[in-house]
Amino acid sequence: MSQTRAVGYLINYYAKRYLDHSVDLFEGLRMAFADLDEKGLDVLIPYKVGNLALPRIFEVAGAINRMRTLRVRQSPEPTS
Repeated sequence: MSQTRAVGYLINYYAKRYLDHSVDLFEGLRMAFADLDEKGLDVLIPYKVGNLALPRIFEVAGAINRMRTLRVRQSPEPTS
């Protein structure tokens, strides 16, 4: 439960901080995880709870992939 809760908070954190940047999902999650490495799990919510467990990056990406409400933007075609 601690890891599942952290996945939810991490998706919210990623959406608020990195979703609108022009980076792909993996790079945005890497930046969010870099924040976690630097500041700890307390960065995810404004108060300390003490019952979160760090998930792996692919578990967070998998949870995002399974979201039924997910809308995906097509990236622009690369120019040659």
